Amino acid sequence: MRFPQNKSRSINFRPRAAAAAWTGRKHLKDNQTCQDAVSTYYSTRLAVVALSDGAGSAKFSALGAQLAAQTICKTLRASFRRLGSSNADTVSLVLFKAVYNAIEHAALKKGVEVRDLACTLLFSATDGRRVLLGQLGDGIVATSNTGDKSWQRVFDLPKREYLNLTPLITGPSSHNHLQTCWTDTTKVSSVALMSDGAAESLHQRNSDTFAPALERMSEWLNKYPTKRVNAALIQALVEQLSQKTFDDVSIAFLRTGKLRRK
Repeated sequence: MRFPQNKSRSINFRPRAAAAAWTGRKHLKDNQTCQDAVSTYYSTRLAVVALSDGAGSAKFSALGAQLAAQTICKTLRASFRRLGSSNADTVSLVLFKAVYNAIEHAALKKGVEVRDLACTLLFSATDGRRVLLGQLGDGIVATSNTGDKSWQRVFDLPKREYLNLTPLITGPSSHNHLQTCWTDTTKVSSVALMSDGAAESLHQRNSDTFAPALERMSEWLNKYPTKRVNAALIQALVEQLSQKTFDDVSIAFLRTGKLRRK
């Protein structure tokens, strides 16, 4: 992966987020838009990242993905502190309802079925102490250990025979498929979300390991302003990740706490 070229200055870190999405080769060939969507929010007290992959079989999945990513960011921005005292099941239900209601409202407004906006959802949020992780459908949520910077997948992957039957936000009993968990910044220094298209380059399924490029890209948030990191992520998607798949590619990173670059 290509890094931003200018040298960085020392920065005291607060929670930060960056993300990017790019149209896959198949959609470019067919003159279609990207069906992946990403959304971020960060302040001195909270950072949120979200990624959604629109279902290829759904006519308005790009809209569904956009709504899912934006709604989860908006909801966590407003309710992260309150949800911090709730168990994973309660968190899953509250967040699922918020996203589903937004998609249902858009479907009614367009006069289409909810399933026409079908999509997956990955997200993470942190206040610099607690870290929330969530996933519905395919893609990968991964975390980096605070100590040794090794990366681990958080949630189970679908079995190969079910890869084309991934749970979607608008699917039957889909609320039962939203997985969430809490951890904290003593254990996790970074979070990465990646669509299945991006994971083809960054995750080795057989060994369940991640390419060194994942850590290098994550480190950009430790060295550069967010605007430059977003641009560098786009460049990595265009020049590297999109060349190894026909699918849309998207990725998001979250830095979970205060760090100092020496």
